[in-house]
Amino acid sequence: MRLSATGRLRSVSNARRTSPMPPLPSTLSTRNRPARRRPGEPAAPGGSELGSPGALTRRPGCGDRAAPRPCACGPEVYCSRTHGCARPRGDRHPMDDLEQRLASAAGRAELAQVIEEHVRSMASVADPSAIALEVVRLAERLAERMDRERRVDREIAIARDVQRRLFPQHVPELPHVQLAARCIQARSVGGDYYDFLDLGADRVGLVLGDVSGKGVHAALRMANLQAHLRSQAGSAPQDPLRVLRQANRMLWESTHPGDFATLFFGVLAAPARRLTYINCGHNPPLCLRRDGTIEWLRATATVLGAFEEWECALGRMQLASGDLLVAYSDGVTEARNGGEHFGEERLVEAIRSHADAPPDLVIAGILERVQSFSAGDQSDDLTLLVARLR
Repeated sequence: MRLSATGRLRSVSNARRTSPMPPLPSTLSTRNRPARRRPGEPAAPGGSELGSPGALTRRPGCGDRAAPRPCACGPEVYCSRTHGCARPRGDRHPMDDLEQRLASAAGRAELAQVIEEHVRSMASVADPSAIALEVVRLAERLAERMDRERRVDREIAIARDVQRRLFPQHVPELPHVQLAARCIQARSVGGDYYDFLDLGADRVGLVLGDVSGKGVHAALRMANLQAHLRSQAGSAPQDPLRVLRQANRMLWESTHPGDFATLFFGVLAAPARRLTYINCGHNPPLCLRRDGTIEWLRATATVLGAFEEWECALGRMQLASGDLLVAYSDGVTEARNGGEHFGEERLVEAIRSHADAPPDLVIAGILERVQSFSAGDQSDDLTLLVARLR
């Protein structure tokens, strides 16, 4: 979601804090290791090249005399019975990148592979007792990693459930308009939200929004916004501007700096086929006229919740029988294939190719095009709301 608006915006801190990785045990640390000897140099009295007694300094059977000599530990590795294995200065130790590999492993299978490779590499430089201690340490790290993954999975499951419950369970049936909507959730759970509001007298509220952020916090802000709009639905046909001003105030007062929502809010009077709308910084819905022309419903206001002083304007559109109205989230047009977005042009092509189809088939056709374009790689929610005038 992009925020491009003028006004007094609260400062947003983008600083990221990362917790340092736990230190390695002293016997395995790579930070305080004394400088290694060059091949042929004498060792310091009472010490070894790799640090304190018990460090990973010796490979059993790789030296029977004091003079350094090449051994089976690897190319350019010198070993002696007294001082164990030493690599030339500047060569990487097998453990040098372990922490980085553990942190970047994607999934349990890759994590297990990293651990297996690490233990196998240790067999060339460590005795069995050191390997056993290292296996215990890695098992503890693996347990911590799996526990974190379980917590994240639980949060994602909660957020997905909250989001699903916000979607309307029934689509209104009106004599002069046919409606459909759908959201395909991304794994990370975005902030997409759509709704149909029963405004009485053959009028329906069309709502499609996107709350900034992901996860539980975005889902809760979405629920807060939905509850507010539904509670104010009775006054929406008469004064939609007041409803949205109150929604902006509610979000401004109840969310953190930098949180906001884009929203398309329309009131469709079905018998008169008249649409009154407010577009709060959302991707512009489009109307495909029966004669094939395209009209975009551009923004009439800035995003919700970012500005304390907020103004908006009403947009109006007279529709006709056969017209097709399509609202969508940024996950549709910003679906990626390499460095290229799906974009508005491909969206229009997909809509034109289903111009005579019912709304649910229009949605299915668009989603098929998007998913084919991005090869199934979905990083954001895909949400569409379609209305066809009869």
